[in-house]
Amino acid sequence: MKPELKLGRRCIAWEDNVDPVKGNYIKFQPDDGHWVLGDDGSIMPYQRVEIDLDADPMNGDEVEVSDHNDDWSEYTDYYIGKALYGKHITLNIGSGAVAVWNHVRFPQQSKRERLIEYLGKIPILARPEEFADKTLKITEEE
Repeated sequence: MKPELKLGRRCIAWEDNVDPVKGNYIKFQPDDGHWVLGDDGSIMPYQRVEIDLDADPMNGDEVEVSDHNDDWSEYTDYYIGKALYGKHITLNIGSGAVAVWNHVRFPQQSKRERLIEYLGKIPILARPEEFADKTLKITEEE
């Protein structure tokens, strides 16, 4: 599940003729665009905004977890927050248990999901899922 833009979310905002600005998301207004509180203190509307995936997640976000930043769990947890000593606290979706982790990140796309997203941009390709599955099968055989 991709994180959504919500009040306070770290984001990157820009216009075609303006350098990107990092800040916190405020709200969307149809007439103005996305309002962002920039790190420099400015409050401006922008037409283009995306989530800063390098920032810590917010309470309630779905996250992948790891103790060593290399062996990520195949299951996702809900992010609760960051403890005073720097570790991340999560709620396990399956068991309902609270856990403490050294590292969290937004869920990453699988190879199949990335391939389907890429192939979906090719207008003449009717079924990108089928093509992705066949491509992955070929590469696994090698």
